[in-house]
Amino acid sequence: MYFQHFGIVLNKYTWLSNFVALSSRNYLYLWIGMVLMMTSFQMQMIAQGYLVYDLTSEAKKLSFVSAASGLPMLVFSLIGGAIADKVNKKKLMQIIQILATILTLFLAATLFIGNGVIPWQYLLWVGLIQGILWSFNGPARQALIPYTLDRKYLSNAVALMSLGMTAPTLVGPAIAGILYSLIGPQGVYFFVSILTTTAVIFTSLINVDQPKIASSQIHVFSDIKDGLIYLWNTKLIRNLMIVGLSFLILSGPLHTLLPVIVINVFKKESETLGLFVSMMGIGSLFGTFVVAFLKQGNRGLVFLLAALTGGLGVFTLSIIGDSVFAYLIIILIGLGNSCVWSLLQVLSMTNADDKYRGRIMSIFMMTFGLTPLLIIPIGYLVDIYEVQIILTVVGLISIFIAVFAISTQKLIRKIP
Repeated sequence: MYFQHFGIVLNKYTWLSNFVALSSRNYLYLWIGMVLMMTSFQMQMIAQGYLVYDLTSEAKKLSFVSAASGLPMLVFSLIGGAIADKVNKKKLMQIIQILATILTLFLAATLFIGNGVIPWQYLLWVGLIQGILWSFNGPARQALIPYTLDRKYLSNAVALMSLGMTAPTLVGPAIAGILYSLIGPQGVYFFVSILTTTAVIFTSLINVDQPKIASSQIHVFSDIKDGLIYLWNTKLIRNLMIVGLSFLILSGPLHTLLPVIVINVFKKESETLGLFVSMMGIGSLFGTFVVAFLKQGNRGLVFLLAALTGGLGVFTLSIIGDSVFAYLIIILIGLGNSCVWSLLQVLSMTNADDKYRGRIMSIFMMTFGLTPLLIIPIGYLVDIYEVQIILTVVGLISIFIAVFAISTQKLIRKIP
């Protein structure tokens, strides 16, 4: 009764109707669990970064640990997507969340026993295992969404899920930084364990019917092949993926290059880097709100224009130099990237067949593994050439992709 009344209230007020998917009890539980898991992930990224450098004082080892969670997604995401489409998605998520809790409790306990000191390799191995877990968690979560609410709210549900993934990038690191300074890394990991345990509880509350598939019908590699064939033969989703992922893979290394930009171009210190990261986060959060509030009509065209905005932002940043306008450009880059990422999920997931949804999501997850690999050659190029030259090239390629897609991809432009 409460959730029905909640839905009536959300629909009554225009701006609240943008959150109408949350009126579904099962979707709300799924969404809260996801926000808790994403917050825990963001907190871990900050804690492990500080901890690895405190333990080793080596940036090389810091980069190894940072890449550890991303690389398994490149290898295991397709497998995770194939399995997520064929098994009970709720149970799969519960298993993943419980294993994630065990890992963070292990780090918390060993840090507590060692008074804040552990072998840095522990963080490397935990990162690798967590990367594997996330390869299964993301596809399972997206594949479960259609079963948690009325299909007419599916587009809003996917958009709100993207919003819930973005918001923790602003909140999580701040909480982790404060806790790290007050109670040390072991305190951060204990707090993260509380978050993941709470996520398990909310996931357990989800009560939906899912199609039952006999274990004899699960053939992972043939299912992967079947999913890739479906993706290639579905022209709309295929073209969305090619355009969106090309842009996102190109723009991904920008976060890594921000320290180089701040030091070499702006001749500033760490506080400017923090401000840049915050500005990009604000742009990203605003972008996810735009997508969540965007009504059906011209979403395909907005997707393409967002890619163009991001490309123009990177190109402008490369030539503007030390200017106060750079902060506005950083916000626009965050806005463009976020809109592309969110709309790519919304448009792909709402146009995909339910039985392939996990495998489609697994393609997204692979970008988390591809980005660390692309950072390596770009890092070498930045050492050889000026960072402005690399940004100019990346910006121009992104602009070309966007303009080419706008002029040729009528199928995408016409998506309502």
